[in-house]
Amino acid sequence: MNQNGRQEHGDNAETLIEITPDKNPPLINIGISKENWKRLVVAKGNETKANAWVRSRLHEVSGLSAEVRGIYMRVMIENFFG
Repeated sequence: MNQNGRQEHGDNAETLIEITPDKNPPLINIGISKENWKRLVVAKGNETKANAWVRSRLHEVSGLSAEVRGIYMRVMIENFFG
């Protein structure tokens, strides 16, 4: 894991953004491609704002399974850049 809290596993690696929701639910690891993470950071202006956007999207589906949250994030990323 690098200093920004993302794990990298090679050129085609996914960026794992570690999100710890309020009230101590389990840690959620959402995979976002490195390319899309970089694009999101540029579009939002910085990593803090990109992370806030991701947190907001995850909050929308906080009651669903980790698998469904991951699918939702991929759809939201596609729609954001669509």
